[in-house]
Amino acid sequence: MNAEAHFNIYRGAWAAMPEALRQKVPLTDLLLHRAANYPDHFDDPTKDEATKAAIDPDWRRFTEFPEGFDGPRLHFWPHPPDQQSRWQPITRHWLGRAVDCFRAGDTASFVKYLGCLSHWAGDVTQSSHLMDLELLRELMPPPDGRRDFHYHTDLEAVTGECLPFPAPAFLGGDAEECAWRVSLNHARAMKECRRHIIPTLRAIFLGDEITARAEASRPVTRAAQLSADLILSAWKIAEGAFTAEERARLGRVDLASLPPEAEFHDLVYGGPIAGGNRAVPPNNGPLVAAKLREASGGFSSPPGFGMLPHSGMSGARSAWMRFSLPTGVFRRFTARVGMHAELAVAGAGIFSVILDDREAFRSPRLTGADDAVPVVLDLGGASSLTLVVEDGNEGRSFWKNHGYWAEPELRKD
Repeated sequence: MNAEAHFNIYRGAWAAMPEALRQKVPLTDLLLHRAANYPDHFDDPTKDEATKAAIDPDWRRFTEFPEGFDGPRLHFWPHPPDQQSRWQPITRHWLGRAVDCFRAGDTASFVKYLGCLSHWAGDVTQSSHLMDLELLRELMPPPDGRRDFHYHTDLEAVTGECLPFPAPAFLGGDAEECAWRVSLNHARAMKECRRHIIPTLRAIFLGDEITARAEASRPVTRAAQLSADLILSAWKIAEGAFTAEERARLGRVDLASLPPEAEFHDLVYGGPIAGGNRAVPPNNGPLVAAKLREASGGFSSPPGFGMLPHSGMSGARSAWMRFSLPTGVFRRFTARVGMHAELAVAGAGIFSVILDDREAFRSPRLTGADDAVPVVLDLGGASSLTLVVEDGNEGRSFWKNHGYWAEPELRKD
């Protein structure tokens, strides 16, 4: 995003802060404007050292990462933005420094470190950063007379206003948990903001500046919300100001609500099916609510998601989803697994859970006539968790192998 957009984002985020924080942190528009654009100021190779020093003689402290990081500065980070779990060291670094500065009474540095994080949130939600620009050019070539159109610069030049957004949320009791939640929120935001790329581009081509700015406002607002969550969380971590309600809310996480880091599914079936399984064939068959056989003799329809192992035509006869974990934050993973009691009568599946590269749970071969099986795992120091459903019939019942993960949760207690 351009400098004006980054300023709108950061200013909007601070406007959402509680009065108690704003009274402790003296702000000026100049400080906010500079802090919101720190990575651009100092990653610019066209500016000499004197120019950078005139902006802030201590700039390296805020924009250069310590030795051992994958990249020296934000714009030299090697991982693509859609691999959010691999960007977590940046969030942990800046957030941890911001917390230390607030505790030391250095509120100006607190604002600058958070400005770098706000800048990153703005880049993550920017339309021109969210897809392959050469592919975009092929999908929407510029109209005649716009041969000089630049798909990055001209898209980025459209600046939207920050709109109202929900109250900021507390993301975790320490930098590790907070950075993990930020990576998840960024992954969601990227998907949300991609929907504005085509409408913005169409408006630009039509010369409709009002519509273009309106579409560009959504990514700006989403970035401001992400920034506000970070500012509030940094303040609460610095002061240890967590309520019992906040602790309880963060104590359990529904895995079905998290975006997976990577996944593998059969193309015909698609991805995981929230709340049930899909009756296929035919394609786009109806959703059938979960139905698991219970040891009590009855049936249940718990929240969770259904999965169908791959047909085996272009891969293993399995389906899987991998989730990143914040190291040492959650103690257990719990769930129940079983086959759909109606759709999988003739099917069979095997469920497994992999922690990092180690298989930590493996179910027996299950059919729709078997009771659901409980899963309780100690996570230890695992950094990833993978849920797998394998075909239990060696390819003989592909359309019937409807497996279901019921109430999959990460738990601190």
